[in-house]
Amino acid sequence: MRRRLIAGLLLFMCGAIAPDVVCRAADPPGAPVSASAPLPASSGQNQQDAAAALQKGIELYRSGNASEALALLRGFVVRFYGSPQLPQAYLYLARIFRDQGSYDTALLYINQIPEARKTPEVKLIEGAALVGNGNLQ
Repeated sequence: MRRRLIAGLLLFMCGAIAPDVVCRAADPPGAPVSASAPLPASSGQNQQDAAAALQKGIELYRSGNASEALALLRGFVVRFYGSPQLPQAYLYLARIFRDQGSYDTALLYINQIPEARKTPEVKLIEGAALVGNGNLQ
């Protein structure tokens, strides 16, 4: 619980997620969600928008435009935080920070991915960030 709260606070300080998302992460399970908290929409249009935004961020990353990809993917996390594609956005954010040598930040994004959704690619990026961070255990 403490680890998630710290990770959430650090992501918030980096501008990656909205403040009310951080606040909800610190609430006990079953606590009511405030009326001001943004809720993810489940409409087909919203899913299409999410897929298009994520794809654009991935294309920017692959084309070498990491700064624009970073901005777009952070916006994706804020706008579509309920999306099932969120782990993929976290993966690409982790890749960007790993490429920049910001291994701690890369690990923060990797740690946001549920263990059940950690693919071999995610584990590879996680391992590279751990090694880059000097954590060889």
